[in-house]
Amino acid sequence: MKTGTLEKTAEAALDKIKELKLDEGLMKDLEWCLGSYRYDGVPSGLTEKCQEALYILKEVKEKKPRSVTKKLIESLEAL
Repeated sequence: MKTGTLEKTAEAALDKIKELKLDEGLMKDLEWCLGSYRYDGVPSGLTEKCQEALYILKEVKEKKPRSVTKKLIESLEAL
């Protein structure tokens, strides 16, 4: 996995979660993990939070298909 891909996908997921005003705790965790990843380059925490975001965004997509893009879901699944 490319470093930029993980970071961009995490940022996109964070932006979507903020936009839809979903899980505030996950927003804060994603922000923290992004900062940590940028500092030390260890992807484990960021990858874990991206999987949580994937779960939440899939649930939203089932209820409101146009609110979350297929590309974002696929990008998160690829991590």
